[in-house]
Amino acid sequence: FEEIVNEMGGDVDFSELRQNMDRMCLFDTVAILKQIFSRYLAVLRMKAQLFIDQRHPQPIEDNEEYNTLTLTLAGTSPQPPDDPLTQDTAKLLLQEIERIVSIFQQHFDLYEEFDQRAIELLNTANSMYNASPNPPSELMSLGKQAEALNKFLYK
Repeated sequence: FEEIVNEMGGDVDFSELRQNMDRMCLFDTVAILKQIFSRYLAVLRMKAQLFIDQRHPQPIEDNEEYNTLTLTLAGTSPQPPDDPLTQDTAKLLLQEIERIVSIFQQHFDLYEEFDQRAIELLNTANSMYNASPNPPSELMSLGKQAEALNKFLYK
């Protein structure tokens, strides 16, 4: 990147392009961490469904509470970002994790925390989002750490 700028005489401003490249690299890392969260979420959803089924065996007598719990469980789907170039996907995923974990705690008595190492990687990605230009080695390292965590957690 710096070589291209030097060859162009330094008159061309590639900072926006560099920022977009950084953000796409961060988006790729966040996508891996989102896969980890999706698997975590699937386990909690199964446990929440068991919670609902145990609280409301067939035939269901309290339809109102059953429907409320079912709709609450349906609301545990993370909202996807619109554009990784304009939205900090790491920050948005952190917010979604907090929101969804809170739902499971409050409504289904499930207190299993999401993996702290994944949270730390998301916090790092979040801090790098507006810090462009980021050293490519740091971006690649973050992605490799996410891949390694994904393999470690789900062999």
